[in-house]
Amino acid sequence: MIRLGGGARSWREVRFAVLDFEATGLDLERDHVLSFGVVPVERGRVRLADAVYRVVRPPITVPAASIRVHGIRPSELERAPRLEDVLDELVEALRDRVLVAHAAGVELGFLRRIRRQYGRPRVRRAIDVLDLADELARRKPTSPAPPSERLAVLAAAHGVPVARTHHAFSDALTTAQLFLVLATRLEHLGAGRVRDLRRAGRLRARGALRAAHGRSESGS
Repeated sequence: MIRLGGGARSWREVRFAVLDFEATGLDLERDHVLSFGVVPVERGRVRLADAVYRVVRPPITVPAASIRVHGIRPSELERAPRLEDVLDELVEALRDRVLVAHAAGVELGFLRRIRRQYGRPRVRRAIDVLDLADELARRKPTSPAPPSERLAVLAAAHGVPVARTHHAFSDALTTAQLFLVLATRLEHLGAGRVRDLRRAGRLRARGALRAAHGRSESGS
């Protein structure tokens, strides 16, 4: 089970899993996952040694437009395992961690679809770095207001380097580093509990579909 527990605890005391999916498209009912990256965060640090990255073979022919975006070659997909063959790795990487993502509506949508198909994992909510950036700008007007929902632009605005976009592991790593920056800055403003980070998401509760739609240009 993936949960958002420990609300009263400092975010530094809680284990997080930063997730990114790349897919054939953004139709959460028809498109298929092509790869996933999970980067754990513990005690305020990224744990690269425990990160997971997998390319998975979809049950459909991948559109050429999707290949141009993600750069995952057909030959690589042909050799890749099916999602169900590596689902245990994904579930274990997320187990008992607070889920974090960029434009989290997409990740949550695919995770819920995976649960319908395979019975796991159980996911309800996630902390979205877009929400944290909005909350930081609200609490501290001198902070950079989110210039864009695109991950690369948002990361750059907060001094986070971006090595590559439209790649599940690279985007998960960028999101993890951005999460550390935003959570630390919010902590300095008295909003350092998991509960505080979760509440930031209420600012976008009614805009989840808009966030997911914006993902089409986000590269995450």
